[in-house]
Amino acid sequence: MEITQEHPTEGHNVIQSYERDHVMIHGERYQDSLIVSAERIISPWTQHEIAKLNQADLASTDEFVAELVILGTGAHLQFPPPPIMAYFQQKGIGFECMDTGAACRTYNLLLAEDRKVIALLRLA
Repeated sequence: MEITQEHPTEGHNVIQSYERDHVMIHGERYQDSLIVSAERIISPWTQHEIAKLNQADLASTDEFVAELVILGTGAHLQFPPPPIMAYFQQKGIGFECMDTGAACRTYNLLLAEDRKVIALLRLA
Protein backbone atom coordinates (compact mmCIF):
# COMPACT_ATOMS: atom_id res chain seq x y z
CA MET A 1 0.00 0.00 0.00
CA GLU A 2 1.47 3.31 -1.05
CA ILE A 3 1.16 6.16 1.40
CA THR A 4 1.37 9.65 -0.05
CA GLN A 5 1.14 13.14 1.31
CA GLU A 6 0.63 16.36 -0.61
CA HIS A 7 3.33 18.13 1.41
CA PRO A 8 5.58 15.58 3.10
CA THR A 9 7.48 16.77 6.13
CA GLU A 10 10.81 17.65 4.56
CA GLY A 11 13.87 16.04 6.10
CA HIS A 12 11.83 13.78 8.36
CA ASN A 13 11.39 10.03 8.21
CA VAL A 14 8.08 9.81 6.40
CA ILE A 15 6.86 6.28 5.64
CA GLN A 16 6.37 6.16 1.88
CA SER A 17 4.78 2.71 1.65
CA TYR A 18 3.99 -0.36 3.68
CA GLU A 19 3.61 -4.03 2.78
CA ARG A 20 3.42 -6.95 5.18
CA ASP A 21 7.12 -7.68 4.71
CA HIS A 22 8.62 -4.19 4.41
CA VAL A 23 8.29 -0.43 4.74
CA MET A 24 9.89 2.22 2.52
CA ILE A 25 11.42 5.34 4.06
CA HIS A 26 13.48 7.79 1.95
CA GLY A 27 13.54 5.21 -0.84
CA GLU A 28 15.14 2.62 1.44
CA ARG A 29 13.44 -0.71 2.00
CA TYR A 30 13.29 -1.98 5.60
CA GLN A 31 12.46 -5.67 5.89
CA ASP A 32 13.09 -6.10 9.61
CA SER A 33 10.99 -4.75 12.43
CA LEU A 34 12.07 -1.20 13.25
CA ILE A 35 11.62 1.87 15.40
CA VAL A 36 11.13 5.13 13.53
CA SER A 37 10.89 8.76 14.59
CA ALA A 38 11.12 12.01 12.66
CA GLU A 39 14.91 12.06 12.98
CA ARG A 40 16.01 8.49 13.59
CA ILE A 41 15.51 4.87 12.57
CA ILE A 42 16.62 1.83 14.54
CA SER A 43 16.63 -1.28 12.39
CA PRO A 44 16.48 -4.05 13.11
CA TRP A 45 14.40 -3.69 16.25
CA THR A 46 14.78 -6.98 18.03
CA GLN A 47 11.57 -7.86 19.69
CA HIS A 48 9.58 -10.89 20.65
CA GLU A 49 6.08 -11.83 19.69
CA ILE A 50 3.70 -9.08 20.78
CA ALA A 51 2.30 -11.26 23.60
CA LYS A 52 5.86 -11.73 24.92
CA LEU A 53 7.08 -8.12 24.75
CA ASN A 54 8.95 -6.99 27.84
CA GLN A 55 10.62 -3.83 29.08
CA ALA A 56 14.01 -4.87 27.66
CA ASP A 57 12.41 -4.84 24.18
CA LEU A 58 11.50 -1.18 24.81
CA ALA A 59 14.89 0.01 26.06
CA SER A 60 15.65 1.65 22.70
CA THR A 61 12.61 3.91 23.07
CA ASP A 62 14.33 5.68 25.98
CA GLU A 63 16.70 7.26 23.43
CA PHE A 64 13.80 9.22 21.87
CA VAL A 65 11.85 12.23 23.05
CA ALA A 66 8.23 11.24 22.48
CA GLU A 67 4.77 12.30 23.53
CA LEU A 68 3.19 9.28 21.85
CA VAL A 69 4.37 5.76 20.99
CA ILE A 70 2.53 3.74 18.37
CA LEU A 71 3.01 -0.02 18.34
CA GLY A 72 2.35 -1.65 14.96
CA THR A 73 1.61 -5.28 15.77
CA GLY A 74 1.88 -6.86 12.31
CA ALA A 75 -0.94 -7.83 9.96
CA HIS A 76 -3.47 -8.08 12.79
CA LEU A 77 -4.12 -6.05 15.92
CA GLN A 78 -2.73 -7.68 19.05
CA PHE A 79 -2.40 -6.23 22.50
CA PRO A 80 0.86 -6.39 24.44
CA PRO A 81 0.99 -7.48 28.08
CA PRO A 82 -0.33 -4.87 30.56
CA PRO A 83 3.17 -4.04 31.92
CA ILE A 84 4.08 -2.67 28.47
CA MET A 85 1.23 -0.17 28.56
CA ALA A 86 2.11 0.69 32.17
CA TYR A 87 5.74 1.30 31.14
CA PHE A 88 4.72 4.25 28.97
CA GLN A 89 1.98 5.45 31.31
CA GLN A 90 4.54 5.78 34.14
CA LYS A 91 6.67 7.97 31.86
CA GLY A 92 3.70 10.16 30.91
CA ILE A 93 3.89 9.02 27.27
CA GLY A 94 0.76 8.14 25.33
CA PHE A 95 0.62 4.61 23.93
CA GLU A 96 -1.52 3.15 21.16
CA CYS A 97 -1.39 -0.18 19.42
CA MET A 98 -2.83 -1.09 16.03
CA ASP A 99 -1.98 -3.24 13.05
CA THR A 100 1.19 -2.11 11.28
CA GLY A 101 -0.58 -0.59 8.25
CA ALA A 102 -2.70 1.62 10.50
CA ALA A 103 0.38 2.44 12.60
CA CYS A 104 2.24 3.67 9.49
CA ARG A 105 -0.65 5.89 8.42
CA THR A 106 -1.17 7.26 11.94
CA TYR A 107 2.56 7.91 12.39
CA ASN A 108 2.66 9.94 9.14
CA LEU A 109 -0.43 11.92 10.12
CA LEU A 110 0.98 12.81 13.54
CA LEU A 111 4.39 13.58 12.05
CA ALA A 112 2.72 16.02 9.63
CA GLU A 113 1.14 17.71 12.68
CA ASP A 114 4.67 18.13 14.10
CA ARG A 115 3.94 15.80 17.01
CA LYS A 116 6.74 13.99 18.83
CA VAL A 117 5.80 10.46 17.82
CA ILE A 118 7.69 7.22 17.46
CA ALA A 119 6.46 4.04 15.83
CA LEU A 120 7.54 0.54 16.78
CA LEU A 121 6.72 -1.47 13.70
CA ARG A 122 6.60 -5.24 13.72
CA LEU A 123 6.89 -6.70 10.23
CA ALA A 124 5.75 -10.22 9.44
